[in-house]
Amino acid sequence: MRFSAAAAVCVVLMLFVSCSATKTVSAQRNGWHIDPGVGYGPIKLGMSPDEVRARLGPPPPSPGPSINALWRWPDALAVGFSVDQHTVNYVSIREQSGVTSGGARVGSTMDQVVGEFGGSSTSGSACNRITISTGGESTMTIDYFKRGISFDFSVGASPRVKEIRIFLPRACP
Repeated sequence: MRFSAAAAVCVVLMLFVSCSATKTVSAQRNGWHIDPGVGYGPIKLGMSPDEVRARLGPPPPSPGPSINALWRWPDALAVGFSVDQHTVNYVSIREQSGVTSGGARVGSTMDQVVGEFGGSSTSGSACNRITISTGGESTMTIDYFKRGISFDFSVGASPRVKEIRIFLPRACP
C-alpha cells in the first residue's frame, strides 16, 4: 500500500498535535499557585465539571470502575466533586510544579510546611491537627482546617510532602 506525500504529512501533523496537546496540559500547570481554601491555578473550589473540563480538557478514562465524583489526571492531579452539588469540593496535588505563596510544594520538608503554616494547635484562631496513619502505606498528615489545606508526608527519617489537598475552610472537627 502506498501513501501519498500529503497523507504522510497529515499523519505526522495529527501525531504532533496529539502529543503536543498532552504535553501542554502538563506544562500549563507548571508554576500554578496553590491557594489554600480557594484552588489550584485556574481550578477553583465550587466550579462545575464543565468549567474544569474547559480549563484542563476531559479527564482521562479511569482504569477501574468509573467514579464521576473524582477525576484523575495521570500526572498527579485529581479533582473531587461533591455528589449532591456537582461542584469541585477538593483538589489533590501530587506534582511538584504547584507552589504556595510561602514556597510549600510536593517534596517540601515538614519544617518548610510548619514554617509557613504553623504546627499542631487548636488554640486561638488556629485549628491544625497532625495525624499518623499506619494502614497500608504509612502517612503523616497535617490538616489546616481553617485555612483549607492539608499535607500528607512520607514517613521516614526525613518526611517530605507527597500530596497536598485544597478544600473549603471549615471549623475544627
